[in-house]
Amino acid sequence: MGVSSSSRRRSTEAPQRSLGELRGWSAPSAGTAAAVGGASASDGPSSTLWRRHVAEVIPGLWIGNREAACNIHLLRTIGVQACVNVTMQPNLHPDHFKYLHIPVNDTPEQDLLPSNLPRVLAWVNSHITAGRTVLVYCHAGISRSASVMLGLLLHVRGMSLLEAWTHLKKARPAVRPNEGFCRQLCELERSLRGTNSAAVGPSHKAALVPVSGGPSAAIQSHRHI
Repeated sequence: MGVSSSSRRRSTEAPQRSLGELRGWSAPSAGTAAAVGGASASDGPSSTLWRRHVAEVIPGLWIGNREAACNIHLLRTIGVQACVNVTMQPNLHPDHFKYLHIPVNDTPEQDLLPSNLPRVLAWVNSHITAGRTVLVYCHAGISRSASVMLGLLLHVRGMSLLEAWTHLKKARPAVRPNEGFCRQLCELERSLRGTNSAAVGPSHKAALVPVSGGPSAAIQSHRHI
């Protein structure tokens, strides 16, 4: 669960910004909400190949899978300097990027958010403030990393869970947290807002559904990614 240091910084850093300032940031454009895998040097973040593997959720914060996290060319192209590794595997490029390792399994019983989100918030904030771009990744980029990203959106953008889900789903349609993580997200929303905009649906596959019958776009999930 350690944090590795990087030996590399971008030559031109972005203006300093904190997580608190993210509330006012606009969503990334369709061309920027992009993502990689098997991408060549001639491909860019707007290519179809990239969009299958990584996407910008809000400026400076990206979500992706392990394939994207393995690709140094990709990470450098989108300006990543720090990574939140939400897998059981070791950090991939500790000599090139800063890391926060959150070693958790993708199982409904796993304590992901209560034990780890405060530390992730503080760590991401330190890098955003320093002008660094951060990638949050897990093996498939759809359950563990998505749950962490939804937690970040609830905190830094003041969104309801359904608003955060809609925002994240637009950037990366493949996301689907497992049932246990959905429950943790509902508990997080209730602790932050005193109420819930979403609830876990009555299915063994799990779904976050609007509490009051709002938009029909629910979070369809499965137990293991």
